[in-house]
Amino acid sequence: MTFFKRLPKSLIFLWLIQISIIGVLWDFLPSSLTGNMLLALAAVNGVLLYLRQLELPTFSTVALLLVLVHFWLGNGYTSPLIASLVVFAGSALIGLISAGATGTIGHDEILVWSLVGLFTSQVVTLTQLWPISYFQKSMLGTIVFYLVWQSWRVLDQTTGEGRRPILWHFIFVGLAVMVVVANIIWTTWPGLKTF
Repeated sequence: MTFFKRLPKSLIFLWLIQISIIGVLWDFLPSSLTGNMLLALAAVNGVLLYLRQLELPTFSTVALLLVLVHFWLGNGYTSPLIASLVVFAGSALIGLISAGATGTIGHDEILVWSLVGLFTSQVVTLTQLWPISYFQKSMLGTIVFYLVWQSWRVLDQTTGEGRRPILWHFIFVGLAVMVVVANIIWTTWPGLKTF
């Protein structure tokens, strides 16, 4: 049990969010391979949280939250307004948990994570109208989350990381968008023609 004693309770809570989302989605996964990969992701995130590497756990927790919300929306379990509020509050809370693990949370962090949550929740609302699967909608929302989050980290001068190259950041985001859009076109072309 020394594993849990060395971690702050907020990081344990972040890890438990991931495990609970996987637990809710477990019966609806397409194959056992998907379930095994999600369990491996949760295990890797547990190790990374133990080592205080917060980028992948933050990113994957928001991605799992978006998959869950789009699954709820696609099956009629919730309304778009409630889903948008859940994504806004969830993204901001996940980001503030990560920011709180590295230092004190100031007004700037609250503002930044509120804006990241706002942009992400608006993409959830926008993509709900598209005739694509909930997984593809979640991928688009995750890319927007990553774009806004990393853009702030690249432009923020107060962190001790130094200024990272902006060009590589936007090349990665551009490639991710191209892969997701190509996946959407490849898998749902007949549905998009009638849209």
